[in-house]
Amino acid sequence: MARKKKVETVKNDFNSIFYDLNVEDKFITFNGVEICIKQYLPIEQKINFINQVVQACFFVENDMFNFNMLFKDVMEVYCFAKYYTDLKVPEDDFVGVYDKLVSSGLITEIKNNIPECELKYYKDRICNCIWAVREQTQYELEKKNSVGYVINNIIEYFKSVDINELSEQMKNLKNADVLKAIYESEK
Repeated sequence: MARKKKVETVKNDFNSIFYDLNVEDKFITFNGVEICIKQYLPIEQKINFINQVVQACFFVENDMFNFNMLFKDVMEVYCFAKYYTDLKVPEDDFVGVYDKLVSSGLITEIKNNIPECELKYYKDRICNCIWAVREQTQYELEKKNSVGYVINNIIEYFKSVDINELSEQMKNLKNADVLKAIYESEK
């Protein structure tokens, strides 16, 4: 007769398997000052980092959504210092922080001591976010300039205007000028 082995089931607690996986920070000395460089950033801080960089890249000028790669570079350098080091970086001088970090070579030292997988994470995510924002912006511009959008604006314009006033205006304008006036009033 074969003996049956008693099988014990061990239920692993999720947190218990990570108790000794703490990533130790690195320390560098730069111009006689010891600087702590984090080796891993929690996801909430990564989201903040990425959002700050992406938001800095885009601005509105002359009713156009614009992208500036230089702003991306400035904010990226600023965020590496802010989030990955124990440096107290000023919250209101992104350009000054950038200039000091780059001209002194400190940003190179900081990035050289951050794991490659962390650096790659930002490069990939920031590029993906910028691409998504640009795609969404292009879609919104196309939608805004589409015939349907213009027709909807014309309908809304006619709903909001006194018909007698509109009749007087139309006597003095060519048809194209009426459409242009309606379109311009919606901006």
